[in-house]
Amino acid sequence: MAHPSFWTEDAFQVLQASKDRIELWDGGLHVDHGLWVNPSPNNAHNQIAWLLANQLSAAARGTGLQTVQGPNLQLSPNLILTPDVAVGRFGRVTAINRAPEATLVADVASPGISAAARAPFYAEARINWYLLAEPDFATYTTVTLHLLHREGTAYLRHTTAQFGQTLTAQQPFPLTISTTTLLDF
Repeated sequence: MAHPSFWTEDAFQVLQASKDRIELWDGGLHVDHGLWVNPSPNNAHNQIAWLLANQLSAAARGTGLQTVQGPNLQLSPNLILTPDVAVGRFGRVTAINRAPEATLVADVASPGISAAARAPFYAEARINWYLLAEPDFATYTTVTLHLLHREGTAYLRHTTAQFGQTLTAQQPFPLTISTTTLLDF
């Protein structure tokens, strides 16, 4: 899509659905400051994200929270990321969700996008919980889950479940996720 200059937040919000993940980054992480377009994740990544979203939805529903897969999440002015899953209090037809509405964000790590590069942005936006799914990139036959809690502007490990284990936590809402159920393919 041709665009005469750098993208602004207003121009970004005009965009509709895309098969590519489009995120607005305005910081020192990317030299070109602006839209960063990368290919859609592979099928295994998408399957893990979908199964994770389903399990988070079932757990969060009883607390009045919504689960959204692949939302546009505005963390600050000119910084809109697209986590694989977000749980919070969002509008039903909202195109851009705001960080204060998010209780938890979840990412499935992929070889092309470093979750470690994204986590500081979530923490700085004061999203208290971050769930990271780390699959084995060679075969996608195992996955490890890390539930992290924000302390200041960083995340600390709250609990971890290796493949074959179940991640359980009472916060941010009662949560039970078996790592083996995330690999239904």
